Amino acid sequence: MTNTIKLIPSEQLEMKRAAKLRRYYKGDFATDYNGIPPEKGRTVSQVLKTDNVIARTVNRYASSVLGKYAYVEFDNEDLEAVSKAWAKKIDLASKLLTIARYQSLYGGAVVKLIFKIPDRLRNKDGSYSLSSNPEDITKYVDLAVFGMDRALVRYDDYNNVEAIVINLGKRLEVFYADRLEVYEAANLGAEWKLKETIDNPVVGVPLAFFVPNIQLGTDSLSDVADISTLQEALNNAITQLNNNVTLHGSPQWYAIGVDAPVDDDGNPVPFRFGAGQVLHSENANAQFGKTGVDRLDAGAIDALTKQISLATYSLSLLTGTIPSGEALVHLSRDFNAYITEKQGKVERFLESLYGAFLGLLDYLFNTSTEGETFRTFVAGYNPLKERRDFEEAFQLYSAGALSLRTLLDTSDIIQTTQDELDRLAEEGKSQVEEAI
Repeated sequence: MTNTIKLIPSEQLEMKRAAKLRRYYKGDFATDYNGIPPEKGRTVSQVLKTDNVIARTVNRYASSVLGKYAYVEFDNEDLEAVSKAWAKKIDLASKLLTIARYQSLYGGAVVKLIFKIPDRLRNKDGSYSLSSNPEDITKYVDLAVFGMDRALVRYDDYNNVEAIVINLGKRLEVFYADRLEVYEAANLGAEWKLKETIDNPVVGVPLAFFVPNIQLGTDSLSDVADISTLQEALNNAITQLNNNVTLHGSPQWYAIGVDAPVDDDGNPVPFRFGAGQVLHSENANAQFGKTGVDRLDAGAIDALTKQISLATYSLSLLTGTIPSGEALVHLSRDFNAYITEKQGKVERFLESLYGAFLGLLDYLFNTSTEGETFRTFVAGYNPLKERRDFEEAFQLYSAGALSLRTLLDTSDIIQTTQDELDRLAEEGKSQVEEAI
């Protein structure tokens, strides 16, 4: 282990590209505008008209992945209560939505555990003196979510995650399986100096997680990075069309090579333009006219919009044309397949997170949760998959090959399977009492 670390040029470049995507998502579009000049006294940034397809696409993917709910259900009632309290305390639902957005925007998100346990509760051996109530974890452990504009992932020779790096400006954190290395700030491109190494006290519990999007090898693919150039072209075209409309309605007149007009007392007065006004000059080089505008075919905007919509599986949303019946099923099939894979990544993250959650409970409170089972649920807006899964589960349940619990797990109208089973049991008990 060396005392310094350096971000290689390709890593720096990827973080810069991700930072540009973040500006696009927030609506701050960088553009090389080459249309007609803006009217006098105004800059391109003042007249730039944008259609933020990137933000709309990212939010559509995120709402499709997590638009309904995502949660974890424990069989153990005590752990179920602690889990719910912790999720509410850290606002896990909001953090999961941020993760889903970063999946689409950057191609992935990085999540780290934040420990806010006071030093006064830490023993000399590194353990903690906490109360015997496991709900104390809700006070001291939180999550932070980072996009790939501030984080990166390093892989080993077998394409396994070797380290997760988070750049906090003046602080660089490098998470390994067994330790966290903290480095001091350095100039961009220079080496970072090791400040401290913190051993991971919880065996098998990761301190940071990577939630990828669709992947090809170790490359996590952004859903919108490839359309950024089309987005720029679209915004240029919309801006140019807007300028055309403005200058046609309020043309700019000009006079070149003439003396400024004066009143009868010789005081300068402004030129007078408008209906009934005649401009003349004794100067043979004088020129009069109005600002011309380039002709822009509005069809260019339609063509760019359709290119973007096809690339993002959102033709109906962007064109305003909504197919019906079987056509809509086929149009959304690829999109829904994409969403299903994204949901799988979030589910696996939740499994890893709550595995770490149990490990932290054991470490902090000297308990043993080995063998405790839990299930993760991620249900967004994917009607095709939900309908198919429930129909298959209902057929198996009807044939006696599936439990009622598993059937309820596949229903998108059931948020907590155990609560529904408890209600069914209570209703059954009431019916028995009424019969007696």
